[in-house]
Amino acid sequence: MRKATCKYRRQPVNLPSPVLPPPVLPTPSTVEHCDTTASLPSVGHSDEASVSASQIADHGVPNKVVSTKQSSLKTSHRFTKGRIFGQSHWMNKLYRFVEIHRISLNCYFDDTSDTYKLQDRCKRLAHVLKGPHTLEPTNRQIGDIDIKSLVTSRAICDQLLGLYFGAFNPIYGVLHKPTFIRELDAYWHGDSAANEIFLSKLLLTLSIGTAIYSGPDAKSLRKALSVAASDVVLTHQAWQCVPATKHALTEDTLQVSLLSLIARQCSSISVGGENVWITAGTLLRTAMAMGFHRDPIHLGRISIFKAEMRRRIWYGIVEILIQTSLDNGQSPLLATEEWDTAAPADVDDENLAEDMLSPPVSRPLDQFWTQSTAQCALVRSLPLRLRIAKDLNGIQSDLSYEQTLELGKKLNDECLANSKLAGPCKRSSLDLDELRQNLLQLKLVDTLTRRFLLSLHTSFSQKSIQDPAFYFSRHVCLDSALKIWTYVTPTRLPSPSSPNLTHLNNRQQSSTSEAQDEYTLLKLRSCGTFKSIFQDSTTTVCLELTQRLLEDPSIAFSGFLHGRQLMPPMLKELHEMVKDSVGIHKGRIWEGETNIKGFVFFATALAQADAMICHGGKGAAVQGDFGDDRIEQDLLQAQKKGFEEALRILESLVAETEAGGVKAGKDENLRTKSYGDGKSRHSGAGGIREDSFSDLSAPTEQEPLEPLFLRSSELSGDF
Repeated sequence: MRKATCKYRRQPVNLPSPVLPPPVLPTPSTVEHCDTTASLPSVGHSDEASVSASQIADHGVPNKVVSTKQSSLKTSHRFTKGRIFGQSHWMNKLYRFVEIHRISLNCYFDDTSDTYKLQDRCKRLAHVLKGPHTLEPTNRQIGDIDIKSLVTSRAICDQLLGLYFGAFNPIYGVLHKPTFIRELDAYWHGDSAANEIFLSKLLLTLSIGTAIYSGPDAKSLRKALSVAASDVVLTHQAWQCVPATKHALTEDTLQVSLLSLIARQCSSISVGGENVWITAGTLLRTAMAMGFHRDPIHLGRISIFKAEMRRRIWYGIVEILIQTSLDNGQSPLLATEEWDTAAPADVDDENLAEDMLSPPVSRPLDQFWTQSTAQCALVRSLPLRLRIAKDLNGIQSDLSYEQTLELGKKLNDECLANSKLAGPCKRSSLDLDELRQNLLQLKLVDTLTRRFLLSLHTSFSQKSIQDPAFYFSRHVCLDSALKIWTYVTPTRLPSPSSPNLTHLNNRQQSSTSEAQDEYTLLKLRSCGTFKSIFQDSTTTVCLELTQRLLEDPSIAFSGFLHGRQLMPPMLKELHEMVKDSVGIHKGRIWEGETNIKGFVFFATALAQADAMICHGGKGAAVQGDFGDDRIEQDLLQAQKKGFEEALRILESLVAETEAGGVKAGKDENLRTKSYGDGKSRHSGAGGIREDSFSDLSAPTEQEPLEPLFLRSSELSGDF
């Protein structure tokens, strides 16, 4: 272990600026757009901006497609830190921010710079904060966990379960609500001893519900339940490590496994949600070993209730598999020919009983909204999305532009069909609370579908900078990113009080409904799939903003002369969205995110756009040639300011944690790894003393400080 005074001196990296041809704007003869627009009624951007972003919001195939030598797309992968990132991984877009990474690398290798020291301190504080939440496997039995003491009241328990069943269960179809509530009543009143399986399900559903909970003591409740839910995940992983027996292969264990994967992506669970694709593959094969990939009509005597639940669980597993395959840039390793399970029936859980003698009558999707409509809508587009995931990330895939347009048109038709569900969604809602839940389900359905449209066109969108024949893809990507990012709650809907959201920026604080919307809470707290979706859309908007300023300096010059408020509406809205994303990333740190790279990176990207506006459009934000030292200085200052602000937040969180009696390595209930000696490091004023870091180990050569996202070897080009 090196002492804290050790320094690592390395030579700054001087990377050659890439030489790219000047951008070419599309001509009217290249791509013709239609005028129709279609979007969900809750999309938050203005009509004028929406049309400006994409004059072809239905994303049909353009009337004229110019054939070029670049009309074929070879699947590209990048290998870094021992992992391979396929084409659909959102981090591939970060390679276009050449100058931000150049500045980051130079500051990183200069250990005498203030930015390097700030990053060092942030990393050490992050280790302190991770201490109470870094879990180790224990021998504690799930039955020993007192859920009633964690939740404190049945009312809060019901509220958390209501959030789970109102948002996530309709997407993945894991549990049958009436059956689960009956078991909960028996457990809560002590009528029967709860078994380990039920307690596992209850802990996981409560933990998932905290992801969008904004009631009293939301933060402490999320921490307590995340620790308990982590016990369930670790215990269940231990089940999977022992030889399988006939008693382990049950529908209940599959439900616990699926809930574990959802919890790892939606809540603050400490096991992590970045590698769910690996576990999802194991779960898929377990389900196939149990025959879930075959429709129950082929499996002999199975009750109607069990048959319907098997269909729901199977499609929940496949859904999470293809979503995580897109997150990781990996192939789903599954084909539609490998299962024949019928789609679930579109019925409410109340119409599905264990003793029913006749199959339930499925309602038409476009007429009624039930507790299964969201999953049925996703199942409808599942074969198409599965093909897109395979074409994007397959090793031998060679996707042409014509095929991309064809797949994009079919997928856009599915998005249009989803938007038509808004009518039955509103008509079937009995009160405002139910309407809020149904609209959230509709947002999630559209988001989980539309993200495939964004990934499908991303690579050709990047080619549009040199070749206007691909400009259509650029419009599709921007419009998809806008719709994914800007869903807001209708202002007439009530919002619960949320004292934990005061860290959002002023613009979000001014809109109580928007700041407390469950969709916004997912942006603040989620990881895995939902985090990847929001990161992808944010990066797309950042690239579009800087590229527009680069292509048309007159737009930036108008902002320079008259201020940002008088910029063109579309450019102004893009700027506001990037600004909002910085606030969201800042909020994620307040919510427990110890990785500050996203906040600093997007704050620097926003400063890059501001610098281009202030200097009349000078500077090649994407193409790697500033042409003005003032812009480079602005970026350096913005990066330093971002680290300073992140450091202040981390210091406040450490002081808050230690003031609450949670010290690294001291609380047996949290089962933590120890960092340092556990002494108090916060001063009486609530700050962090300079000697706070004296007992913290310095980064080793195996775990050095890192630039924002990329290493120097990663900027040399594609693999």
